[in-house]
Parts: sequence; C-alpha cells; structure tokens
Amino acid sequence: MNEKSDFLYGGITGVKLPVETFDLGEGLELRQTYCHLFSTNMMAFARPKEESHHPGPWKPARGGFAFDIEIELRVPNKTSLGDSFDAKDLIWWISALLRMTNYPFLSVPITSDISFQEIPQSAKEPDLAPFESERKFMRRLHEDGDIVRLYDLQWVAHKWQRVGNR
Repeated sequence: MNEKSDFLYGGITGVKLPVETFDLGEGLELRQTYCHLFSTNMMAFARPKEESHHPGPWKPARGGFAFDIEIELRVPNKTSLGDSFDAKDLIWWISALLRMTNYPFLSVPITSDISFQEIPQSAKEPDLAPFESERKFMRRLHEDGDIVRLYDLQWVAHKWQRVGNR
C-alpha cells in the first residue's frame, strides 16, 4: 500500500528554469528536472484471451504524443489557502499564473506523488497521473524562447497566495 506523500509534483513542459530551483513560498518550489513522457498508438488484431492481453501481432499506428518535462513543481498538500485549494488545484493555479505572465504555451501533462528526480531510484512505485495532456497551440511571446524570466517567477511568488485568497 502506498503511503500518502506530503507533496504532489507537477511536471511542466514548454519552458525551462533559469536557475536550479526557485522558491515560491510555503513549501512550493520549482526545480529543474528532465523526463520524457510519451504515448504511442498501437493496434492489436485479435480479441484478448480471458484474463490476458491482446495477442500479437501488434502494429504501430501514426500519432501519439510526447512531452519533455523540464521543470517539476513541488506543492505541499496543505498551505495557507486552506481547503479552497488542494495540491492539484495549486498545481493548476501556479501554471495558470505562469501562463498569464508570458508563457501561455506551457502545460502540466502529468503529476506524481514522488519527485520526478527521485523516481528512477525509488523503491516505492510512483502514482503518475495524467493532468493536462492536450497540446497547446500558443506561440512564444518573447525572444527569450523557453526560459522563464526571473521577473515572472518573482511575480508569481508574490501573487499566488494573495490572489488565491480572494
């Protein structure tokens, strides 16, 4: 049985941090990481046998998706926002504020109960859950490309609690 983690982690794609870590306050932290989330489309051509998988042959089909996750957002289960924001809501809230600054193209396609950096060495099986898996069709708004500006990170750190309490 999995023990409940004190944190939830959101994997952010589309942007990179200019620093190793950035503290947003109250235990929320953005950290550099790397993982590749992918899904391929496959087809099977026979019904599965009872209590088994579809037998071969399997053939790849066009499509699927892939995301390079460059940032993990660590969010504690409890903050000063109380019951109005759980950890998933906070991941959505922080990503929404980042989108408002200059990064409408970023997304959070997956969450985990273990830090993405720790998963390869973890004896505990992570609870990886889809979050925002739709592709964003927005373009970059500034010449800095995919590096989040420190000014924008500072703005989010300054605003997320105050605006979330309204």
